Amino acid sequence: MFEQLGDLMPKQLRKNSIYNQAQAARICYEAKKLYGYLFEPISFKNGVLKVSVPNGIVAQEVQAQSEEIIKKINQVIGSNQIKKIRSIVNCR
Repeated sequence: MFEQLGDLMPKQLRKNSIYNQAQAARICYEAKKLYGYLFEPISFKNGVLKVSVPNGIVAQEVQAQSEEIIKKINQVIGSNQIKKIRSIVNCR
């Protein structure tokens, strides 16, 4: 008869067409919690997590570890939403 809040929220979000934005924000949040020392998440869309890195060396490190990074973040969020990571070198 009663639904748990955790089950109700995704239904309401989908109903209100903001589920994708909420999921993208959660993915970026979890990525920052896990890998904030390595990169800054920028956005998530269509399976691609876009991250900002300080230089090309870190971009190569992210690329080399991308399978493990993707696996770990997907595990934390409970679904295989992230398919690819794209690194953007911070030009500041």
